Amino acid sequence: MMIQVYKPGNRNFDYNGDYNLNPITCELKMKLKGEWVVTLRNPLDENMEGIVENSILCMDTPIGKRQLFMINEVDKNDDFIEAYAIPIFLTNDIYFFDTRVVNKTAQDALNIMFKDTKYKGYSDISKANSAYYQEMCANEAISGDNDNAFLNRWGGEPIYKNYEIYLNKRAGADNGMRAEFGFNLTGVEEKVDMSEVVTRIRPKAYNGHMLPNNETVDSPNIEKYEPRRFPPVVFEYTDIKLKEDAQEGDEENGITICDTKAILYQKLRERAKREYTINKVDMPIITYNVQMVDLSKTDLYKEYSELVRVSLGDTVHVSHRRLKIETTPRVIELVYDGITNSVTSLTLGDHKEDYFDRLSKTQHIVDTIYDKVSNTIMAQRIAGVVNLMMTSLKAQKDIAKRQDVRAILFEDIDKSSPTYGALCIGTQGIQIAKKRNETDTDWKWGTAIDFEAINADYVITGILTDRNGKFYLNLDTGELRMKDGSFAGTISGATINGSKIIGGTIEIGNNFSVAKDGIMRCADAVMKNVTMESGIFKGKLTTEYDAYIGHDLHLSYEVGKISKITLGEKGDTEITLSKDQIRISIFNNNTDLLSRPSISITKDDILLNLNEDNHIRISSILGVTMKTKGKLIDMNYDI
Repeated sequence: MMIQVYKPGNRNFDYNGDYNLNPITCELKMKLKGEWVVTLRNPLDENMEGIVENSILCMDTPIGKRQLFMINEVDKNDDFIEAYAIPIFLTNDIYFFDTRVVNKTAQDALNIMFKDTKYKGYSDISKANSAYYQEMCANEAISGDNDNAFLNRWGGEPIYKNYEIYLNKRAGADNGMRAEFGFNLTGVEEKVDMSEVVTRIRPKAYNGHMLPNNETVDSPNIEKYEPRRFPPVVFEYTDIKLKEDAQEGDEENGITICDTKAILYQKLRERAKREYTINKVDMPIITYNVQMVDLSKTDLYKEYSELVRVSLGDTVHVSHRRLKIETTPRVIELVYDGITNSVTSLTLGDHKEDYFDRLSKTQHIVDTIYDKVSNTIMAQRIAGVVNLMMTSLKAQKDIAKRQDVRAILFEDIDKSSPTYGALCIGTQGIQIAKKRNETDTDWKWGTAIDFEAINADYVITGILTDRNGKFYLNLDTGELRMKDGSFAGTISGATINGSKIIGGTIEIGNNFSVAKDGIMRCADAVMKNVTMESGIFKGKLTTEYDAYIGHDLHLSYEVGKISKITLGEKGDTEITLSKDQIRISIFNNNTDLLSRPSISITKDDILLNLNEDNHIRISSILGVTMKTKGKLIDMNYDI
């Protein structure tokens, strides 16, 4: 198709653009996990008026037909007009005020991020993770320089396709494409880096166990680098243990347990060989810059013509004629000609992280140490994080040069400088300062790190945990967990929500307590809106409000004892219950029960008593008797 331009206000991309261009050049440069930029150079013709900021460029690319790019910058001189454009996806106006993605797969996270927008995200990354996007635009949330960025939490290699972004584990494919380099070839630049080649491994298991007699595991390619010989390198495998070193639960956590040293040695040899067959540690880093236009002028071009069909991230199997080795570099950079619709140059190599990239990623790996099934920290994964950090630090140590001094001071004393501050590094530790003292004679050291401790005004981190994974504090979420732990001390002013307390006694003030046997005790307590389904209540219950019993009330008794219910502020009205009798009485100045107004009910009679001289008794045995003004009347005979 022709390269077209849509005016800034025209977003109807289903139809042809407002201008059909005849550019001098139009190249799309794509970098793996890097920038995508179209550089367009057009003559000063009648179509140049459409080449302005915010207009949309439409062209075919290796990713697909009719791909859209927004013009960001325009330069014009006396000979031509030049424009630079980026994928239209990157011009989105999505803003996250407070979007939280909790324990979601990459696809679920993208669905949340682009919900109710015209943009879509796709990913094949299945691992679950969490991220918080607060006051952040979408581009920063995906690939920004922050801990919560999608690429830092889930990973992936971005591919832009109009309003869609693909963030799969890896871009491109391995279609078996082959090429041979390693000799003088027009159009091909080759860079061979042997600094990280490993051909002899000394594998080390947990607790320092190594192969006997200084044995090494050698690469099958070791002779291909002769006469050069590389020294042995120690590879640690802390997940391989002798039985005597094993701990409870190791085997369930994926640790290889070896009954004998002979078995352990064999496991170490197998793991070391995998470094060569899988991780390719015996291969040099080789980068090829291939200019397809220059290569096309050679007689050998037909052997490399398939390279024009590659896309970003694709794997190419390369045979190196001189070294007699085969490597599998990927297309890490590609330049596509939008006029001829062909690849004009490409870079084959390894997309490698440097030391600081690897070290910084350890803070993201801590997200994987939480077992979401058992709600515990997985100790073996903590060990993995520690091992990764130590491996990275060892890499730094190995390349460090011995210095004559024992301490170094770096300082910038220009207060207007953005790097104002001081850093002191020595054999005893590290000190950092951002302020001077009151007399401006020295720095106020705010952070100190030595072999045993860190002393700082602020320690900003994600998860704090012990070495065994039994205790951790997630500072991002405020979650504190202990396994088989104990707490000593006093908690003041805290709110406990939805927790379980096992054992001991809960006391609130001096009036209320609940013991581990389930007995609740309260003294002079006021209870509101209380529901009691079952149990035993002992003590004095006082209510300032009306009390309601919605269902049956069961009052049990003990032999020889009477249950009482008293009403009124002073308990003037009393209901007593025993095995054979219910009595309702009102207190007066008389201590004699018969001198108090009362109603008494037994299984044989009912007694209505006003005082000692006035009462009526209805008895199943004696019939009805009445006493009035002290005179007893037997109503069975007297009436």
